[in-house]
Amino acid sequence: MKPLSDRETLVTVRERGVGRWYEYRVDMEARTVTAWGEIPDRTGYERASPTGEWTAAWDRQTPGIWGVSARTGEKVQRTQGEMDWSPIWCSDGSGFCYLHDTGEDLGDGAGPVHALAYYDIRTGTEEILPFERGYWGRIA
Repeated sequence: MKPLSDRETLVTVRERGVGRWYEYRVDMEARTVTAWGEIPDRTGYERASPTGEWTAAWDRQTPGIWGVSARTGEKVQRTQGEMDWSPIWCSDGSGFCYLHDTGEDLGDGAGPVHALAYYDIRTGTEEILPFERGYWGRIA
């Protein structure tokens, strides 16, 4: 959701099962919802660092988590895992925690086994953190 004014909010929703994204304008005072239309090509996600210097980006077609410089637009691959995703930045922007793809599959249709990991921006190193591996869903 993104506030447009004191009374209006822009809401982005995903159509379940199909994967298409749509935007709607919600007028809280008039109690109306107006469709703004489909958002084309929304297959990826991104999260800006607290410092605003980098964005951590990932999508379903490209392995790993990528850093995108806010200043230059330069793209740098940060992690390599096929299903690495859901980065959460440290408050100082020094790195992020994310769900690391272990390369294992749960075998029951639930998808890959993930481990919680940390990526250090300064050193470029990854560290698997001592938490249980398995289905994590996502971290927020």
